[in-house]
Amino acid sequence: LSSLVGISLQTGRLNISQTLQGWSCNSACSPSQYCRLPRCTNVVFPKTFSGSGTVNIYVTVSHGEKFSRVHSPSAMWVQSVTTSDFEVCARESGIGSNGTGIINWLAIQDHPQMTRGRVSFDGIWTTETKCDKVTFSQNFPGRPSVFVSARYTRDTKPDDAMYVWLENVNSRSFEVCIREFLPFDGKHQDTSVDWFAFVGNGSEFNFTLSGEADFPNSNPPTAEDNYGFCQKVQFNTTFYASPIVLVSVHHLYNSQVGMKSLISPKNNIISASVEEVSLTSMRICVRDLSGTGSKHDPLSVNYVVIGDLNPCLDVFCPSFGVCKTYSAHEARCVCNENCPSYQDPVCTENGTSYDNECLYKLSFCKGIDNNTLYHPGSCEGFPIVHGRIKLLRIPNWSDSSCQTVVFPPYRFYPNKKVQVQITLNHMNLDDSVTVHHAITSWTERINTQNFTVCAMQSGRNGDNFNPFATVDWMAYQGAPPEGTTGTIKMTKWWSGTNCANVTFPKDKFKDLPVVLVTSNHHRSGKEHDAALIWTEDVTENSFKACLRELQNFDGKHQDIYVNWLAFANLHKPLFTEHGSVNFPNTNPPTDEDSNAYCEFVHFTRSYNATPSVQISANHSTTASGNLAPVHNGISTWIENMNESGFRVCVKELYVTRYDPLSVGYAVLKDICDPGWSYFDGFCYFTSDTCANWTTAVKKCRQENSVLADVNNNEENVYIQHRHNGEKSWLGLNDRSTEGDFTWVDHGHGNFTAWAKNQPNNFKEEDCVHALGVKHNYEWNDVHCSECHQFTCRKDLDECQNDLDYCHKLATCTNERGSYTCRCKAEYSGDGFDCYHIYAGLGYSAILANDGGYLKTLNNWLSPVVQSQSSYWKRCWRASVDGWASTTFHSLCDSKGPTVTIIRVGKYIFGGYTRISWSWAPVKLTQQGKYSYRRIHSIYSCSSYGPTFGGGHDINIRNHASSNTNSYSNLGYTYSPPSGHSYTSSFTRSFLAGSYKFQPDEVEVFYEST
Repeated sequence: LSSLVGISLQTGRLNISQTLQGWSCNSACSPSQYCRLPRCTNVVFPKTFSGSGTVNIYVTVSHGEKFSRVHSPSAMWVQSVTTSDFEVCARESGIGSNGTGIINWLAIQDHPQMTRGRVSFDGIWTTETKCDKVTFSQNFPGRPSVFVSARYTRDTKPDDAMYVWLENVNSRSFEVCIREFLPFDGKHQDTSVDWFAFVGNGSEFNFTLSGEADFPNSNPPTAEDNYGFCQKVQFNTTFYASPIVLVSVHHLYNSQVGMKSLISPKNNIISASVEEVSLTSMRICVRDLSGTGSKHDPLSVNYVVIGDLNPCLDVFCPSFGVCKTYSAHEARCVCNENCPSYQDPVCTENGTSYDNECLYKLSFCKGIDNNTLYHPGSCEGFPIVHGRIKLLRIPNWSDSSCQTVVFPPYRFYPNKKVQVQITLNHMNLDDSVTVHHAITSWTERINTQNFTVCAMQSGRNGDNFNPFATVDWMAYQGAPPEGTTGTIKMTKWWSGTNCANVTFPKDKFKDLPVVLVTSNHHRSGKEHDAALIWTEDVTENSFKACLRELQNFDGKHQDIYVNWLAFANLHKPLFTEHGSVNFPNTNPPTDEDSNAYCEFVHFTRSYNATPSVQISANHSTTASGNLAPVHNGISTWIENMNESGFRVCVKELYVTRYDPLSVGYAVLKDICDPGWSYFDGFCYFTSDTCANWTTAVKKCRQENSVLADVNNNEENVYIQHRHNGEKSWLGLNDRSTEGDFTWVDHGHGNFTAWAKNQPNNFKEEDCVHALGVKHNYEWNDVHCSECHQFTCRKDLDECQNDLDYCHKLATCTNERGSYTCRCKAEYSGDGFDCYHIYAGLGYSAILANDGGYLKTLNNWLSPVVQSQSSYWKRCWRASVDGWASTTFHSLCDSKGPTVTIIRVGKYIFGGYTRISWSWAPVKLTQQGKYSYRRIHSIYSCSSYGPTFGGGHDINIRNHASSNTNSYSNLGYTYSPPSGHSYTSSFTRSFLAGSYKFQPDEVEVFYEST
């Protein structure tokens, strides 16, 4: 309910199913002849009217917020009206509304701007139409909107129900007509009709909307509209909740004009009702007394809509927020949390992928991401570009040589930091003997389009070469899948060595990683900032990055950063091999080698061209014994290199203590043919000039490739980036069958990226081109004769080129754009990890690949393994790792489930436990379906090896191979052999052949899932 303009006008809605009990025959109405008719219900005004004038009530019935069907007409009236309440009554025809009706009401008292009145129908009448003319006291400037509603001055029987409608409304007058709801329903009297009229939009009465719906009714009514005429009226705004609606139907008939085609009110009944009322629209229906095949007169319906507008209408939510309403007058911007789960990835300018655009908008709205969308599809996880550049400028002895490197367009994400690694070499001199003076290098002005590389030679020698040096560079964003990267800012320093600690993410590396480091100067052109760079104490968990000024006492150094990259496994296919070169430096360096140490490294693979190599020097305080290397100044570079290897040199510039060093290296190569580039399993070539579509197809086939067909968003973006965002040919066409688009060599594809209203075959367009970056990477069909650049694609055989990740015990099979790995016979796994069918137990030295033993043990353990992919890894082999019980505990404690295998002469035995071994002396109870304990299943103690049972059933003593203190006493915890008892000589010697024994070997394997 709501109130408007003080208490001179009030409105409300009643749900019939809640208020008019007895809407159907099942309600036990009384008297029985009225059983289908509703009782009247009382409505209390939200506020009592305080004026002295008459309160007029106007009512209309509607039917919910969603359309279900067109209902039969209803007759409604009011009675017993006071300043505080009134009664409203309704009577339905047909099958009724089944309680879904809603009564909309408007009450008016003493409204100063409202023209209103009442028409009283005196006397007694039966079945007939009664009309009465109303002349306005003052003419309206135009035809007004008039609304009417029946009212009885006494308690009325349901047979007094009347249809009410209007005739001949004009600026001076109108006629109001009534006719009984049910013909021959008795006599009628004391009926009046309240009316009000206005022109304009009704804003002075706080009507939200008003208007008129015209019904030409030129065609016969249909069964879908329940043999009436219905029309949907769209609101020009949105409401907060379903509004209150009043309607009034108007018919035009003038007997003086003598239009025989019009129906006289004496022979007519006209009704108007409202079906559904939603937040944005309503459906109005009208009926008259004409038959289904007869002509129907035009009708018009005036309507008034009253309600609260959606408070979000004038609210703008930034950052992809959405407006949420909390009441009719309160709205706030919130983030849309109801995102779908489907996969339609998008990528932002900082290289972050989202499963769909909604999730991106949610992240942006929450302030987690402030980057705009960059392209459809997932981001490339580790964008990388590498190359080689010659430093052509020959510097003076105290000068540097710098060169700018330009990246290919669209190679990096605009809002993500680019890191660069560089390594200097003298490969262009093709000299396998000469050792140059130490040289240092750094980068400046790194951005997503280019960077500058600089180099400076140590000493004061003027005999520089041309080119001064060659630089292998590698630029990237993010980190490789099994590596990590970062940038650290070095603190300001004046002279000497300056180091910074770097800690890797927890458990990132299980093996010692290769660490590459390069310094990046944020102050350009400051040659006194030239510094040597190396790493100290690289471990699985951390390292130190160290710099030392090239020239002593060269001023304050600041705004120097170190880009670093660490990995333990190769990121294939771009990295082909990696390793480390040890420099023991036991003898002093020679003058012939410019006081440097050099070693030649042979590649483990064959190359048809000289690959790119990145190196970094590492000093270990542990290996050298030099725990405070504050005076170190280590330089490393490559002298000559070719397809078979490279000569790497290191030099200590500032002290004569030549500590042992190592140089880590990583090798990169272009895995595709010259001029071709790799992406996601394929090699791509992009033309420099344009051609028509047919020529492009022909040229690609000459290269044993195909004019690019596109499998997904990621490939679509990659290809269009290769063309610098410009238009380019694709292999898609419908030259064979109009409208049936196929790829040149591979038939139909599932992926397309058509622009809006494309393809349209405008003037026989049969070939497809990509529109480019500025057109959202979409496609269009065009004439095949147009001239565009093109990209060819061919498969890369990862298996043949050793670029796969298959396990060494697996077979690699090449597929189009990919490859599969399958473990060899007698081995199990997914092809990337393969193990013997006995899940690691085949590596047991005791069982020695004896199929019978392995099968028996494997079957015995099969009920207790945690998963079908479980693999047994050996944590202790006594003869190799040492027989001390403390060694066993240090290697096998806290490993989870384990199996112990013991050999004493010809006897092999052991045990399984689900729970972990531990250092502290404690008896551990093993619970579960497969435990065989009576008291304690295992006994853990640092002075004992593997021990089963509390008694003990099996006990391996400290240094068991050199004494006979180990023993077996089966039956204390675990069941003895059938027919034998605990402590009998048979049970004591059952496992090892004797009570006490000296084991030949003990192995413990733990379960890895």
